[in-house]
Amino acid sequence: MDSEYYLPEPKEFTDEELDGFDQLSTRIRKFCHYYAKERRPYRSAVKAGYPKKYAQQKAMSLLRDPIVKRYIEYLQKRIAQLGEIDRNYIVLKLKSLVESKDTSDNVKVSALNTLAKMGGFLHEQSAPQTFIFNVLGLSNQEDNQPYPVNSQFDSNFEDQ
Repeated sequence: MDSEYYLPEPKEFTDEELDGFDQLSTRIRKFCHYYAKERRPYRSAVKAGYPKKYAQQKAMSLLRDPIVKRYIEYLQKRIAQLGEIDRNYIVLKLKSLVESKDTSDNVKVSALNTLAKMGGFLHEQSAPQTFIFNVLGLSNQEDNQPYPVNSQFDSNFEDQ
């Protein structure tokens, strides 16, 4: 099955939500971008070009400004949208690896392990081998017999 990756439509923001952003100076916008990314007021102010001596007071002052607050919220929503796009892309690519007939079994196991971790299904470092072998349909033995595992598989699996 070919899974085609697409970009979901970005959330549209109303004119009311965007109102006043054009009034923000370049330095204030830079501060907002740094702050939305790392949530560190002093450091964001310094990176935006404010003098170190006054950076903390300026950051606190900016964070009280309603337009700056809204702009930071806007940026955080955009960052969240982009993060979801990246996550969806990764999941689709891993799924296509698992479903492809041309993919080696080791790559399929690794992709399934990564998907399970991303989905929060694994609390341990690695998935049980019997589970993965069953999902991939690699076992032609009866359920009560141990699964053959080669040392190459073990070392690849444990390195992740």
